[in-house]
Amino acid sequence: MNPVRVRAMIIGMLGLGAFLAATQLGYSEDPKPAAARAYKPVQPIHEMMEGQKKLFGEIKDGLLDKQWNKASQSAWILAEVANANSYQHEAADYRDWAAKMAQDCVTLAQNLKKKDEAGAKEMVTKVGQTCQACHDKYQK
Repeated sequence: MNPVRVRAMIIGMLGLGAFLAATQLGYSEDPKPAAARAYKPVQPIHEMMEGQKKLFGEIKDGLLDKQWNKASQSAWILAEVANANSYQHEAADYRDWAAKMAQDCVTLAQNLKKKDEAGAKEMVTKVGQTCQACHDKYQK
């Protein structure tokens, strides 16, 4: 097969994959595919974890205080930080936990936006369990 056609097909499939992933995560807009480049975190993992801990605390406090919008904003940010966290380690289980946390935070943010207290509490528990599972293996 012609190499140009193969590249075009690959690029098309990547774009479709990005679209499908975005619609599964519940984004309201179709994200523009980023140019192919390596991702490099701007902070060490310890600082990233401290930031995640801070955001998780804001979510729990917002839920307790019924500050739905603030808690939802923190959940969206935590989802993206967890997504970026998947680049901090090469191990498949680490990346899987980071991806699960990101997806669970998306669901958490949506529950908070709907003021679904029971659903939000359930997702806070799931996020906490994912954090703990990863920490049990990797935190020293």
